[in-house]
Amino acid sequence: MPDAADLDWRGTQLEVPSTLLSPHRHPMANRERGSVFGSILGIVLCGIAGGFAAWMLVAAFGVDGVVGAILAAVIGMVVATALWAGGSSLLRALGWIR
Repeated sequence: MPDAADLDWRGTQLEVPSTLLSPHRHPMANRERGSVFGSILGIVLCGIAGGFAAWMLVAAFGVDGVVGAILAAVIGMVVATALWAGGSSLLRALGWIR
């Protein structure tokens, strides 16, 4: 008898195709888990760098209040996106990631 978690709303057995492909029935291989962890780490690092750059620029221009917060958010997102795109392109060019 299958567990209740393995049944859909009608009571029929659920089958997940990704678990059928793996010999150990793991939905995600270790290499893919490492890739997800690396992406999360990269996103966090780019976000921190973008936030710091935005804070420094807004503080240097002396903008504060709501306008400063909105400006810092926009600058931070642009810098973080540029760092993410540049970093991933560099790592692909070096052959470190696919």
